[in-house]
This record gives sequence, structure tokens and C-alpha cells, in this order.
Amino acid sequence: MSTARAPMVWRHDERVVVCAPYIDAERTRAEGRKIPTEDAVARPHVVEIAHACERGLGLRCEIEEEKCYSRDFWVRGRVRVTWRDDEGNLARPELDTRGKLLKAIAAEVKKYPERNADGSPGAHAMYTTPKMMFEEYVKTVAGMAGPAPGTGKKAEKLKAAGGGSRKKKGRK
Repeated sequence: MSTARAPMVWRHDERVVVCAPYIDAERTRAEGRKIPTEDAVARPHVVEIAHACERGLGLRCEIEEEKCYSRDFWVRGRVRVTWRDDEGNLARPELDTRGKLLKAIAAEVKKYPERNADGSPGAHAMYTTPKMMFEEYVKTVAGMAGPAPGTGKKAEKLKAAGGGSRKKKGRK
């Protein structure tokens, strides 16, 4: 007995993936920047990119929060921008390449209300660098842990008794 199955049709996702490092002026080309520095913006955030696409450019997009940038684990989230309709026509004919799309997104992010006049993040902004995020993480973890090695009650008793250090095992 044979059962006929319909052939599996897989349709490629036509949306463009936009990660924050693609338009980050503080990154090098090797670190993931895809547009020239003068067109890029300092420390863009995924929410700003999504607002720039939807409100500024009129393109539909979706934020994927669970994804992270492949070259840098600390960069969380990316935006999938729908730039073609179901027939394959461009939603904005002037944005016919990914480079032009990224430049247009960066230009809209620079206009974001919480940014300074030069396009840099404001002083009250939550946008941080990966190094700043790591330092904050280390502070949090250090606050959760107990005393550092050699500073606890047992170490104080050893120092008071005159010991201070333990005898090393092994050859002399």
C-alpha cells in the first residue's frame, strides 16, 4: 500500500536580518560593521532599529530577542526586516540593496528622540558596550559570592596562630 505525499515545498525567508553591529560606528569592519563609519551610528539598540524600520521607513519588521550576534555573544537580539512583498517586489524601490537599506536604517536611528544632536546615545540611555555589560556582570556575581579566597574566618585563624600559609605537597 502506497500513500502519496505532497512534495515538500520550502520557501526561502526573504526578510533581511539586521544586527546592531552592522550599523555600529564604534566597530570595525572585522568586528561586523557593514556600512562606512560616517553613515553608521554609535551603539545602536535593537529597539531603535525596529522603530527606524517601522516608523521612519515604513517597512514591516520583527524583533528576535532570543537571538544573539554570532561574533559577539553579548549583543542580544536582531531585527528581521520585510523589504519585499509576496510577489517579490520591493516595498521601497530606492532601497534595492542591503547596503542602502542599512544606511537608511542608520540615518533613521540618528533621528531617534533620545539621541544627542550628533547621533550618539544620550547620557540617560541604557545602551552600553559589551565591556560595560561584562563589568556590570562581574560586579553582580562578586556581590553574590562570599568572601574572596584567603580572607575568610579560617584564614584569619591561621594568620592569628602564626601559620598563614599551608605547606605545599610534592617534591622539595
